Amino acid sequence: MFEVQLPALKKFQNVAGIAAGIGFFLGLLIPAVAIFGLHWNCPFGDSILQVGGFMAIMGLGSAIVVGNLTALILIGIAKIKQGRKTPRGV
Repeated sequence: MFEVQLPALKKFQNVAGIAAGIGFFLGLLIPAVAIFGLHWNCPFGDSILQVGGFMAIMGLGSAIVVGNLTALILIGIAKIKQGRKTPRGV
């Protein structure tokens, strides 16, 4: 295992955090529209606690996935930029 020291790491963390927040919002919004607007059945049941639990799990799952994907993409971009700045043949 290795540690990567990248410039502007705090900025990348902020961007990944914002992306995770957007993922959480979309993870709540999509099932809410499907269940309440389009009258789909919730897989956990019909009570408000079951629907709320399902929406919370979907929101957290979406936040984790979107945040981690964004972080991986930003780390890849930073590695590419860092690789271009180092002189060749050293």
